[in-house]
Amino acid sequence: MTCQEIAGFDRPALVAWLTSPGPAAAVLPPQAWLGIVQSLTLRLTDEAEQVPTTEWPACSAAYDAALDHATRAGGIDGHEAAVRRLNLTGVLLSRVPADPSIPLLAPGRALEVFRSAVSMSAAEAAELAADWRGLSLPRIRRLWRDMGLAGSVMWIRPMVDDPELNAELDAWAQVKLLMR
Repeated sequence: MTCQEIAGFDRPALVAWLTSPGPAAAVLPPQAWLGIVQSLTLRLTDEAEQVPTTEWPACSAAYDAALDHATRAGGIDGHEAAVRRLNLTGVLLSRVPADPSIPLLAPGRALEVFRSAVSMSAAEAAELAADWRGLSLPRIRRLWRDMGLAGSVMWIRPMVDDPELNAELDAWAQVKLLMR
């Protein structure tokens, strides 16, 4: 399979290819895998309202596969994969109903992705953010990376009806205010 052939796929064909054994055998450069992630993201975002409910499990599996291949190929790292997943989940949940059985449409799964990708708690981030300009450059970068993740997970906040989780997201929102 060539990059040009893959680029010509519509959403159903791209999803079918990504959930088949074909991608595992595909030797594509890192930037090609990144392009596949971006293409699928665009198609899912643009077509969200038209995707039949029965196709969402395959779309979610295809997105997982695309992120996994892009990460293993070196096109993106784990942090970027988490940010992309959180952003897409947030956009999709503003267009289609949440479904806890479909990872891409499950607010709880998004929070799990956030928690596994973030390098510190909101309390630790608040402590660092109080005087972030005085931190070493690596610590500032780490704080900003986690703030980026927190910003991405905020998309799903309106869909979360859990006081504990809302409190955690509120704490991250306060950290954002400290970073101004």
